[in-house]
This record gives sequence, structure tokens and C-alpha cells, in this order.
Amino acid sequence: MRTVGLGFNATRIDRGSGVHVVIGTTGELAKVDDTGKLIDGPAKPFPSIVFDGSVVNDKWVGIWIDRELRDARIAALPMDQRWSNGPSREDLRLAISSGNHLEPSGAIWQRRLESEPIKLGTFEGNIVFSTIEGVYMIDADSNEVWREAVPFWPGIAEIGVNDQIVAIREFPGGVSIWSRAGGVAVLDPVDGSILYTREIPLKDSVSNVFFSEGGWLVCLHGNKVLLMEAIEGEAVAIETSGPILDSVHSDEGWKLTGWRNDVLIGGNGRTSRESVRDEIGIGVIGSLVLTNDGEWSIFSA
Repeated sequence: MRTVGLGFNATRIDRGSGVHVVIGTTGELAKVDDTGKLIDGPAKPFPSIVFDGSVVNDKWVGIWIDRELRDARIAALPMDQRWSNGPSREDLRLAISSGNHLEPSGAIWQRRLESEPIKLGTFEGNIVFSTIEGVYMIDADSNEVWREAVPFWPGIAEIGVNDQIVAIREFPGGVSIWSRAGGVAVLDPVDGSILYTREIPLKDSVSNVFFSEGGWLVCLHGNKVLLMEAIEGEAVAIETSGPILDSVHSDEGWKLTGWRNDVLIGGNGRTSRESVRDEIGIGVIGSLVLTNDGEWSIFSA
């Protein structure tokens, strides 16, 4: 039986445990189950683009940003309640000009961000996010745990590359921070201090990073991904026919989808299969791929 499409253009899936959040291009949010069935939404709780987000236990925590209005905020929505449409963009414009309070519909809490957000991740139920000014950890109720400066990589700074954080990933060694130019840092989850840094020499830039018990998958903007067994280990490059936008690890190995392609990289990292798709894959749930037009199809590699 074919899974029914979502009815809006999608940019990514924030995976949870049995319930996942699909993000739309104009701020739509929808919950789906493991079969891709729509169980709530779509709704637009706030009239801005959803910049980043993550499912954190019984909440979805997201960042909304409107660059024209210079507004950015982070808020939590309950996963066990229905979501609804919130204020309009005109409401937001008037609230900013008048200094009035405005928040996403149904929000448990929200914080306005004073500097531009860059990336969001999690660690053991806490939220870790970066802005152009620093890296922060807050707990599930938005209380600050720590704040630290953005990691600095001297070798990358020397060559004058326009660098920024592209991934924040939890792993047993701490909070990992990955930069576009190949910088890697591990932060102590207790206080945010730096435990380890390295610079991976790259000819291309990093777009995203995924972690599983099998190791690391580093996606590059071009037609390559890197496999690493350990964060301090050697990076092995694997060619793909196009950029990769999402990946999950399964018993078969890494499942990748992206720019009109599905790729399966075997558990040992030495074998890979690839197939072509008509649309752009933006998210993987089990054996399903969600494409950018909001439609589901079977992972085909």
C-alpha cells in the first residue's frame, strides 16, 4: 500500500522514537509515524522559516528565523499534543515594532536569540546550539547549563576560509562540533570545555555529519562521503553520484539519500550500491525515503 504524501514541500526529517517531525520549506511542521503516515499537521505554529530542530524525548525543539525582521528564537513544542497554526507574519512584525510578546502556538517555552543561530543538537536530553557568538547548552526546560566560545582551529583560520559549524552530534565521548572546513572539536558535556580538536584536510566542504555505533559518516558538498570508525581516526572517501542530504545506519549499513540518488554503504564500508531517483531525497525512515515534494517512496539502493 502506497504511503500518502504530506501535501507540502519538505526540507528534512527530525527523527524521534516512533514519531518523527517533518519540516516544510515555509515553516510547516507535521508528525509522522514509522510508516510515514501523517498523524498530526501540517501546522505553522510560527510565521518564520524553521532553521533547525531536533526531537528531545517528549518535546520537539526548534529554531525559527526571519532575517528580514532580524528575529530568531528557539522554542519547545510538546510531542504528545496536537500542533496548531500560530500568529501571522504581520503579527510578528507588529510585535517586534511594539515590543510585545509573541511565541509559537502551543510552545512550552521559548527564548529569543540575540545573535544569529548556526546549528542545533542534543546531548542526553539537553539542547546544544551554536550562534555566531558562542556554543550553549540548555536543559529541557530552557535553563542554561553552560556557554562557551565557538571552537577555533588555527590551521583553518590561517588559510582564510569562511568557516562555520555545520553539525553538533552526541556520541559517547562528549559533544562533537564539526565545521564546514573540516574542523572537529569534542566538548565536555559538563562544562563545555574542549577535550579534543583536529582538522581534517579536505578539498571539499562538509555539509553534514552523522554518528552511529558503527562510526561516523561525513557528507561533503560534492560527490563524496567520508567514513570514520573513530573521531580521531582516518577518513575513507566513497564516491556518490551527487550530494547526500540524509543518512541513517541500519543492520545493512549506512542508508543515504540525496540529490536524485539512494546509496547503501555496507557495514564494513567496503561495498556500496547506488540507484537513481527522479526527485531529491531529503529524509530516510526505515525503508522509506521522503522527497522534497513531500512524497514517500521505497529506499531503492
